[in-house]
Amino acid sequence: MSLPLSQGDRAGAMCRVLAMAALSALLLGCPSPVPPRAPPLGVLVTVTGTVTVANSCDGALPAQVHVVANLLSATGAAIAAGSGDFALVPRGPVSVATFSIGIRVIGAPTGWEIASVTRTPSHDPICECPDVMKCPPNQKCQDLGTKTRGATPLTDPIDYTISCKCST
Repeated sequence: MSLPLSQGDRAGAMCRVLAMAALSALLLGCPSPVPPRAPPLGVLVTVTGTVTVANSCDGALPAQVHVVANLLSATGAAIAAGSGDFALVPRGPVSVATFSIGIRVIGAPTGWEIASVTRTPSHDPICECPDVMKCPPNQKCQDLGTKTRGATPLTDPIDYTISCKCST
């Protein structure tokens, strides 16, 4: 059995109900405190190519390679960079990684280059990694492959070759 509420108790209860209703309306009607994200600036440029690795040193190649690409200005300066990790797939006597890297840039790049290709996840060089790549005494494993140097047109893929060989 409930006791009858006094006029003061009824007024207090009514104030609490109204306050909760006002708070609910305020919370439901307010915009989100997180502003919407602005669209990214610049233009997305995608560069593609392959990394081919031949290995005659005594050691294992990584399962993945980390490729860093630079977009270049007309003067050859790097104006934006992008990177990614790509699987190195055995294909006969070589292993090949096919890559596609999207790079957002403000400006007008005229070309691109591969800045580096390293082991994943350590970012050590592919061949010059003495803990992994072994050679006979007085020799070391080195990358003797030819590299594309300078700017390559944006629409052209780069085929980057690494050739791990023991040499003095």
